[in-house]
Amino acid sequence: MLVRRATRRDDGAIWRIMEPIIRAGETYPLASDMSKADALDYWYGPEDEIFVVKEGDEALGTYHLRPNCAGGGSHIANVGYMTSSTATGKGVGRRMVEHSLQQARKRGFKAIQFNFVVSTNERAVRLYKNFGFNTIGTLPLALLAFKTRLRGCIRDVQNALTTIRTMRSRTKLCRCPLYPQKRTSIERVVMSALCQKRTFKSCAPGARAQQGALHRNAITSY
Repeated sequence: MLVRRATRRDDGAIWRIMEPIIRAGETYPLASDMSKADALDYWYGPEDEIFVVKEGDEALGTYHLRPNCAGGGSHIANVGYMTSSTATGKGVGRRMVEHSLQQARKRGFKAIQFNFVVSTNERAVRLYKNFGFNTIGTLPLALLAFKTRLRGCIRDVQNALTTIRTMRSRTKLCRCPLYPQKRTSIERVVMSALCQKRTFKSCAPGARAQQGALHRNAITSY
């Protein structure tokens, strides 16, 4: 697994990694309809160093390293990582964090701060903690994409209930959908399928307080 500096020849491969992450809107606070050109402009910032993780001809991940702030905050680095959906669980994220820590030292940064880490991105939170990052603040319900997923959840439920009502009228079934033991077989199938959907589960009571919360992490020292 090779980590090297990216060039503009890697734009296509980097976009293939970025696009599904941006479209999902679950881990990065970026517009889900962001264009390829805008996404690459964001990734290739004027002070950014961009790296890509390759295995053979396949790009598995990418990260950019830059000063977190200008002036008096320029001694603190900021890093953003993206891993290909096809490379989950292969240690790509760990390799990028290791490499970025080494690169930050080479550039003379005194620490790294992550400005936005979504708390439901549990794999990333766990990884960063393993490398010594500390959570220094949490802002609940700060990710706007949560509202979009909530609306999608409501639409799913409404569509399911419409389906149930339609099937009932066709089959002349009239059992109450509020009690599982009294549901028809059709209702059980539809509601079971809904409950297995990720968007539906994220809207369950108790999950709402965490969905969209952000972690602000920082390495206090190397």
